[in-house]
Amino acid sequence: MNKGIRHIIFNCISTFLLVFWIYVSVDKFMELHAFQNALLRQPFPDWWADILYWTLPLSEMIIGL
Repeated sequence: MNKGIRHIIFNCISTFLLVFWIYVSVDKFMELHAFQNALLRQPFPDWWADILYWTLPLSEMIIGL
């Protein structure tokens, strides 16, 4: 495979992953109550859920952008 095709494939995969990451963070913002309930069902302490409730979607959005 030549360098041009590898470059195109790499850019397509990178773009897909960035768009997917932003979509996931926007989905968490739109369904904050459901996201918080899902965090509370996880096996870590409840106070972690309070911290992750805002920091996880915000950090995903910042990294995606």
